[in-house]
Amino acid sequence: MINLSISELDIFDRTIVKLNSPDMLKKAGSGFKESIDKNFQEGGRPEKWKPLKTPNHKILVKTGNLRSKFFMRVRRDEIRIGTRIAYAPYQQKGTPTIPPRPFLMFQDEDLDTALASIEEFIFEDL
Repeated sequence: MINLSISELDIFDRTIVKLNSPDMLKKAGSGFKESIDKNFQEGGRPEKWKPLKTPNHKILVKTGNLRSKFFMRVRRDEIRIGTRIAYAPYQQKGTPTIPPRPFLMFQDEDLDTALASIEEFIFEDL
């Protein structure tokens, strides 16, 4: 026989509600957006992007438009992160004249951070 007190049931109910909350995915997704920004800060990671032909310029940040125009959409069970900047795919994957500079990528540590954010979200206020 299983006995649960009212307070234990309350915690269980609040946990279930949190697991079904888009706010949980938003919290995890914000870490992924930070990861993209870190890719720009470090000029690529884990491998550095191929340098520009003109030295002393930051790669992919001439105007800052690409770096600042990422969106995050959260649906019931997914996070979508992307950009509508027309030239983004060419920078990401490269072309015959532009080397690939993958900025929309995540490291293992980013997944660990996202999972920690989810765990923190679930257990706060319990």
